[in-house]
Amino acid sequence: MNRAPSPLKDLLTSATWAAVLFGLLEGALHIVLRGYPALQAAHKLGPAALWITPLGNLLLLLPLAVGLALVARVWAVAGTAPAAWGIFGALGAMAVFRAPEVLHPATVGLLGLGVGTMVSRAVRAQGAGFVPALRRWLPVLPVLLLLALAGTLLEQRLTEQRRVAALPAAPAGRPDVLILILDTVRRDRFTGAHSLTPTLDSLAAGGTDFANAWAPSSWSLPSHASILTGRHATVHGANWPGLRLADSIPSVAEAFRDAGYATGAFSSNHAWVTPEYLGRGFTRFRVYEQLDLWERTSAGRIGSRVLALFGWRPGQPVVPAPRTIRRYLDFVDAHPGRPTFGYICFMDVNRAFYNQLHGKKAWEPKHSMASAIAAYDAALTRLDGELAQLLAELRRRGRLANTVIVVSSDHGESFGPDDAPDHLPRGHGTSLYPEQVRVPFFVTGPGVPAGQIVPAATSLVDVPGLVLGLAGLPDARFAPGPALAAVRAPAEADTVGDVFTTLDYDKWSARSAIEGTTQYIVTRAPAPGGEELFDLATDSTAQVSLPATDPRWGPLQDLLRRFDPTSPTPRAPSR
Repeated sequence: MNRAPSPLKDLLTSATWAAVLFGLLEGALHIVLRGYPALQAAHKLGPAALWITPLGNLLLLLPLAVGLALVARVWAVAGTAPAAWGIFGALGAMAVFRAPEVLHPATVGLLGLGVGTMVSRAVRAQGAGFVPALRRWLPVLPVLLLLALAGTLLEQRLTEQRRVAALPAAPAGRPDVLILILDTVRRDRFTGAHSLTPTLDSLAAGGTDFANAWAPSSWSLPSHASILTGRHATVHGANWPGLRLADSIPSVAEAFRDAGYATGAFSSNHAWVTPEYLGRGFTRFRVYEQLDLWERTSAGRIGSRVLALFGWRPGQPVVPAPRTIRRYLDFVDAHPGRPTFGYICFMDVNRAFYNQLHGKKAWEPKHSMASAIAAYDAALTRLDGELAQLLAELRRRGRLANTVIVVSSDHGESFGPDDAPDHLPRGHGTSLYPEQVRVPFFVTGPGVPAGQIVPAATSLVDVPGLVLGLAGLPDARFAPGPALAAVRAPAEADTVGDVFTTLDYDKWSARSAIEGTTQYIVTRAPAPGGEELFDLATDSTAQVSLPATDPRWGPLQDLLRRFDPTSPTPRAPSR
């Protein structure tokens, strides 16, 4: 029996061209969408999309081409190019339509099939010489991708050089400033008889510890935006669903840049702590890795889901602590004669927890929360050891003694009521109970009294005013705040303090006001009108709401309305 010749070369040629052409189109769309963060959400891609997206498509389409060639050979199918181009075109178009994740999957599929049909007809009309002609031009494709890669690297370098060249001269003797954010780390991990963080405990003992500190929200983007702007999420705008920092809101990175500081951000939270959301004012911002970029492409998302079935969560964390620290130290070394402002977000604890919780093979039983909590605590101890190396490197460079260091977290985590005294639902961004918004917060460095513990309720919105004040760079755009006052005049530090926290994320919405050790929470969704009041001095995990007769209801309700005038008048508690 005579069989048709193998069409493998033609199919590989067609797959390569389709992967690159549709990849370039998807990459260009990613770059355009970079200016619209709400459309990209956690799938942001910068200029590197022009080369990483075609490569991701090649990983998907080339194996498919081999499979089609085997089918064609076994069943003696001839003239496969038009049909193959129809398949490749449909998949490539689906990847483009799927990139912003705003269309329903069924809509994406129908549009892709329409494009595939059009492409198939166009290839058929070109005749038998179309694919051989494309094969002769194959060497052009790697050149295009190399040019895209070189352009990406050159654009990054030239942008940073331009920003540094525009810096004014810095005042002499100003300290370096370094903010360390331990993503998803709860305050209670810094209390108790057995320490998980000996390095950070020692660092805190040499400075001022805000023992009653609260994150501005219980998920990353609004909290980090508040830390960098000194504004609540109801003001700065980097919150659900808009996900965009208002143009009128200044960033503390801009204040340090304008004072002549080199400013650098280094993040392993590749979903929310990114230059698209929070890059304003930074001369250098490093977050993405090649593996992470591949996961952001449409083909990469498919590949990641397949790998997850076998228990592998690629790129988690994308940038582990040692590499993040190395990036920061390289940044410091690049500016030996200039003070630096560094902002580092470590994702290691978060990733260890979720990798343990979800990193299982599809056929394995679900991992226990207890094992995930153990992984969480072990990762925090490992991170503490990595931070010891960071401090040692700064000391070796002679910069540690003149560095203001702030350590905190963007939010906590609820482990649930079965394995901890926590609330449902588990996770973060699901409530404003203490386990999700009470965080570590301390500062050390020149001008900071050692061994001071501040019991007053303190918000991370105080961070900009605190670090600018300690650097001797007061800025009228940033209120000094109670934290700076507590550091400068410990004897006069307020022992009560008040704080406002917000939650607007997906289906959850809530507001909370904290005065001293009393917390008031109003839940707007998913259960509108729910109100709770807790005395955290006697009920630190907020288990039992105070009765309606407690006199603190009225003052806390008034406090919440002062923070957020848009809040409706609370109902009288039905208790």
